[in-house]
Amino acid sequence: GEATDTAAQHLDRVPGVRGSCSLGAFRREGAAWIAESVCRDSRSTASSRAVASGDFITAYRIDTQVRYEPPLGGVRAEDRDSVSARRLGDCAVGQRPGDMLIPGMGTLNMTDGHFRPEPAARAARAPGAAATRP
Repeated sequence: GEATDTAAQHLDRVPGVRGSCSLGAFRREGAAWIAESVCRDSRSTASSRAVASGDFITAYRIDTQVRYEPPLGGVRAEDRDSVSARRLGDCAVGQRPGDMLIPGMGTLNMTDGHFRPEPAARAARAPGAAATRP
């Protein structure tokens, strides 16, 4: 089969220049984690900054700000968003306190900054099994 979930398909998630975006390193600033990026195309520049704060064991919050230059449609100069999370119970097998699951990418531990990529997708059916139509 064709490799469709390899490291090469995830280059856009690595700090540095990728395509039209420049991604900063995910870094600690005081008690918070910071992620920044700048994306440019022929018409505009979008600069984003995300600030993650909290103890990352029982709760955290991520505030994101995106600025557009020139403003989108001549009107929208900025977007802001936030997400909050809190502990609901014990971790699932293989998880640690502070783990944040990122669908399609892997797990980022918010306490130590360690990222564990998702394993490659396994075959959807057993070897030798015939495909069927509903």
